[in-house]
Amino acid sequence: MSKMSPYEALMQTQSLTKRELPIDVQTLIKRIEATRNTVLLNKKTDENGNPIVSDTVKNKIKQLDSEIVNKIWDFLDERQKVEIRKRVSQTQVNKEKEPEQPIVEQPEIKKEGSNGKIGFFNW
Repeated sequence: MSKMSPYEALMQTQSLTKRELPIDVQTLIKRIEATRNTVLLNKKTDENGNPIVSDTVKNKIKQLDSEIVNKIWDFLDERQKVEIRKRVSQTQVNKEKEPEQPIVEQPEIKKEGSNGKIGFFNW
């Protein structure tokens, strides 16, 4: 039971803390931690010193873990969408603020005193 669970590994790789997660995910994490603590407090161990966990409890932990992982991915996906929308709207605001540059035609510059002809141009 001391190894890292999938939701903990996901949180670590994404640099997430429990406080950043939505309340429903925090509640699920509390439930899985409470279940683990109950197993550890039971103090029933096998010959190797590992806690004895019933199949029902194992399945409950796996189900909770899977649900937490899915909700974390949903949270990350939504957070990414919000960031993209923010960037797009900021880009649009910046474009609206920039005045369009008028096209100014450059006046033709004639050099006085030059009478040479090159091609079609008078110099």
